[in-house]
Amino acid sequence: MATISLQALIRDVVADASFEAERLQCSVNVSSQSDPQITGNRELLHSALENVIRNAIHHAHPNTTVRVELVSSDGNVQVRVEDEGPGVPENALSRLFEPFFRVDDHVARPTVSDLD
Repeated sequence: MATISLQALIRDVVADASFEAERLQCSVNVSSQSDPQITGNRELLHSALENVIRNAIHHAHPNTTVRVELVSSDGNVQVRVEDEGPGVPENALSRLFEPFFRVDDHVARPTVSDLD
């Protein structure tokens, strides 16, 4: 357990993921009103954020922006990740954070070679 700058951690994850975003022809934008310090396991938190942000990149449509917003108020912190992909079906929302759960992907995402 350590004190972590959540803003710095998010910026590290986004910096790493931006290479993949560029390859998939989208971008990632980070906005933050503050820099909350939280106590936790940096590696586990990094892994969780990376998973969510990379999934958003993977499912975003080309030439769109994945938005990562850090919001802190009244002692609570939220990390919001939004993309312009197909979204998650309503019936899958309750299972979304179960280990190894995958939403059936009926719509194929174009690959970079398909876009050439």
